[in-house]
Amino acid sequence: MKKILALVCATALFTSAFALNVSEDKTIVNGTDTINFTAPNVTLTITGKFDKLWYSPRANFGDDYVYTEGDKVTVKLEYGASLVLDASQGGLFGGDSVSTSKVDMHITGGGTISTTLESITTTNNRGKLYLDAFTDFTNATYNIGSATQPTNLTLSNALVVNKLTLSKGSVLTMSSDDDSSADISVLGSSSTINGNFVQTAGRYEALNTTTVVTGTLDLAVSKGFVSRWLTIGNGSTIIIRANNAIMQSETAYRVFGMSKDAVSTLKLYADQQFADLWFDNANTTGTLNAYTNGNALTFTGINSTGTLNIFIEEDFSWENDKIHFTNATVERVVSILGTITIGDTVIDKSFWDIVSDGNKGVYVNLTQVPEPAEWALIFGAIALGFIAYRRRK
Repeated sequence: MKKILALVCATALFTSAFALNVSEDKTIVNGTDTINFTAPNVTLTITGKFDKLWYSPRANFGDDYVYTEGDKVTVKLEYGASLVLDASQGGLFGGDSVSTSKVDMHITGGGTISTTLESITTTNNRGKLYLDAFTDFTNATYNIGSATQPTNLTLSNALVVNKLTLSKGSVLTMSSDDDSSADISVLGSSSTINGNFVQTAGRYEALNTTTVVTGTLDLAVSKGFVSRWLTIGNGSTIIIRANNAIMQSETAYRVFGMSKDAVSTLKLYADQQFADLWFDNANTTGTLNAYTNGNALTFTGINSTGTLNIFIEEDFSWENDKIHFTNATVERVVSILGTITIGDTVIDKSFWDIVSDGNKGVYVNLTQVPEPAEWALIFGAIALGFIAYRRRK
């Protein structure tokens, strides 16, 4: 059974240049130093204030340690406790020792994580990180991962940041537990998602923020992703798994904007309405490949010129009156529509039915919507008719 060591001492005791090594379960009140884990599956409990950390907590098990799947180290903040990151080289996790340890790292409890830094970075490209304590980085840019150290971070408590940056190759998952909600509040003017953002719980709220996505948004919470502006870049993918997951406010839908020369993907597994389909066409055009899959896709209008391709994936079906522009002309919709594809079959334009909704809008429908097996018969009949025609000639 692991021994519990309680150290009740003044902050000054930990002001030396040496790390606080944690090789077994340990409890402290206050401290000022680096937390350095030297063994797996141990917990450091903080009941007071621990600050001036440098790249911590980190794990350094030595050359002889053999990684076992599921090993972890934990910093537990009791209610009222605080972890203050205010060293000039401060970081949450981070450092080569973490990157090579392969251990899963957890910060949990009812305490608070904060910083006085303007920028703070989380890195751990071997293990997973779990942040389940209230984190207040109000004045800081929070960088999740880096170019050389992509990071897998699961957030299950509230996070407040000035700016959020998710690096390419990194994964941020919002997933609440029984005691807390995985909410993110972005207070600044911009945030960047270059990696994979997965939301299964909570709310991402950036009311004054332009959120630029060049990676993947995978959203499964209705009204769960709220951003004043949403711009997607080349190669990005937006996956909607809950009705109206992307919002501009509680009452306004999101403007769906694409950067110039972008080829982006929108996959619907639930209904979604956007305020506008905005192509940034400064002498260029953007392309949106929309997999509607029988769900409702609504745009209130079209801004500038680009290409909208519509797809129905295998195991889904086309349903009419689902693709709707509430403020556009038939000619305008025809000008941006590139292809309609069901399964592996590109639907001939003679089957397209782009008609007015009787007001100021337009529906994109099909005159016939056969089952996939029937398409082969239809196009086979067309081919046979063409052969017969040639023979008669």
